[in-house]
Amino acid sequence: MFIEVLFLAAALIGTAVGGWIDLKTTEIPDIVPASMVGIGLVLHIANSIMLGSFHGLVYALIVSAIYLVFGYIFYYTGQWGEADVLLLAATVFLIPQPLSFFNITALEELYPLVFLINTFIIGGIYSVIYSIILALKHKEVFSNFFKDITKNAKKITLTLILLTAGLMAVTLILSQSMRINIIPELIMLQLIFFIPMATALVLMYRFAVVLDNTAFRNKIPVSKLEEGDVLAEDIKLKDTILSGKLFIGLTKEQIKLITKEKKHVYIKEGIRYGPTFFLAILFTWFFGNSIFLLFGWI
Repeated sequence: MFIEVLFLAAALIGTAVGGWIDLKTTEIPDIVPASMVGIGLVLHIANSIMLGSFHGLVYALIVSAIYLVFGYIFYYTGQWGEADVLLLAATVFLIPQPLSFFNITALEELYPLVFLINTFIIGGIYSVIYSIILALKHKEVFSNFFKDITKNAKKITLTLILLTAGLMAVTLILSQSMRINIIPELIMLQLIFFIPMATALVLMYRFAVVLDNTAFRNKIPVSKLEEGDVLAEDIKLKDTILSGKLFIGLTKEQIKLITKEKKHVYIKEGIRYGPTFFLAILFTWFFGNSIFLLFGWI
């Protein structure tokens, strides 16, 4: 029990420190996840010696390696920063299985998947709140959003018409194939629920695009570039092209090349995702499986 408390404390303190630094500076130093892994290694070895088996250590290494690979997929597709990947892997290395006092009443053997799902759900809620706060700080986001809606009104309307027509076509096909006559009821449900939901999702997507181009994109002089800054545009230099599609920080050598040929560049700032892992641990501890919670299962 005491060793479990140490694992939890290391995970909570590490993710809290990493999240706080991320909010203050947008960068999580490598020393944070490295320290978490170092402490975890000491605790796992001590626990293995007490239990007379190194199964726990091996399992933790395997699970964290899988998370690392999975996280880097998100990194190279521009969804996460590298520090987020390392912090996630370090967290699951410390807690690869549910602790005895965690509120996990089912699917304990699938805990790594449960924690990952919890992280995504908490991360989604956190991202929405973060985006709203950021939008309120950048008043031009809302004016740009209305301009974007006006500019893309035809495209948005066409998208909604196609989605609605597609759903109705599927309804007709299923009705005919299953030989049931509930078309009026299904169409009414579509009008009441589907169209408003589809409209909300399309508008949320347009808002996210505007937010990304407004609040997450800043033009700065090259003299202010720092190692780790992420480009928000492709930059063509004399001997190379630096991509702005990946959320990969600039190196000192790349900054030197840019400084020689450019005066200003656009850099992007993603959602500071670090606090998500601290919140996900707390959520998993007190509430368990978010999927069960959402569907009212016990």
